[in-house]
Amino acid sequence: MIEDYRIKFIHGCKEKGISGCLALGLTEDVGEEIYTVTSNMARYCFNKSHAAAMAKLIYLFVWLKHYYPLDVKMVIQECYERRISDA
Repeated sequence: MIEDYRIKFIHGCKEKGISGCLALGLTEDVGEEIYTVTSNMARYCFNKSHAAAMAKLIYLFVWLKHYYPLDVKMVIQECYERRISDA
């Protein structure tokens, strides 16, 4: 699957209207390098943004649990009970 993306990025895909690197006047080696750099960056950025989102979510949960402990317990219990009743 990922190999298909690389080929479409470099050579293009007429059915989907993708021109590709070769049609833009770049060599195959340059297209390969651009694809490698951007795909590695995308993997890193996804992990970084996912970690940041989780950190924010955990911080919010801990804040709520500290200032509203009974409310948090009630919500958790209600979610648990709904999950059991839906099963």
